[in-house]
Amino acid sequence: MKFLNVNGYAFFQVANPESLKESLLELATSYPVLGSILIATEGVNLSLAGAENEVESFCKRLHEICEIEPIAYKLSWTEKPPFKRFWIKVKNEIVTMGFPELALKESAPYVKPKELREWFKEKKELFILDTRKEFEFQMGHFQGARSLDSKFFRDFPERLKELNLKKDATIVTYCTGGIRCEKAAPYLRGLGYENVFQLEGGILRYFEECGGEFWEGQCFVFDHRAAIDPELNVVESIACRSCGEVFNREFLSDLDCGLNMQCIKCLEEARAS
Repeated sequence: MKFLNVNGYAFFQVANPESLKESLLELATSYPVLGSILIATEGVNLSLAGAENEVESFCKRLHEICEIEPIAYKLSWTEKPPFKRFWIKVKNEIVTMGFPELALKESAPYVKPKELREWFKEKKELFILDTRKEFEFQMGHFQGARSLDSKFFRDFPERLKELNLKKDATIVTYCTGGIRCEKAAPYLRGLGYENVFQLEGGILRYFEECGGEFWEGQCFVFDHRAAIDPELNVVESIACRSCGEVFNREFLSDLDCGLNMQCIKCLEEARAS
């Protein structure tokens, strides 16, 4: 059996996040899916996995309960489930930047993956801005992209000041699945940068449609796969996020390898401290 993995988000006004949490927990009793759902007054962010029919049915009912249009999920398949359990959490923001509901109030135009690929081919003058954490950028990024060298997305406004971007620059923001850019791109536009685009569907959608063209390295994913390549395959050799040494995931359990992304030595040191 193969497991369908779906990643997606939706920004919409949630009047009572706790009530929505209870409704979705009840829904989960009917569908054996694994993964996580984050809920805030600004919307939902979910990463789920399971049998194809179970995942699809769960998502369909979720859309009905939330009264939203179907989410444009990023899809991939794995031999093993990338999650160990199912959980739901209510937060102040589904993506923490310190600006709750910014994505509900502002917007920025999208650039589709294939269009961005054409821009790369044309050598169009672009400022490619990676909005992810620094260790994610080091694992892999678009050719010529710039990083904010940050540990947390909430550092984005402060780190942005250090780039000295020109107001007339054509800026393309990107992240793993697109959610960070739903705030990063509008924030830039609010500062007076008019030529700002966000990569629709993020890196995962780009991999789906364009493969690895103009991409270098791997991509961190927020589950126990740890990292995937541009063909959406699980990566076996991974650089430890603590010491940088490359290790093979076969020496660690899936649980250890996943979000920790540390080699055995660094894992043991962390547990001993």
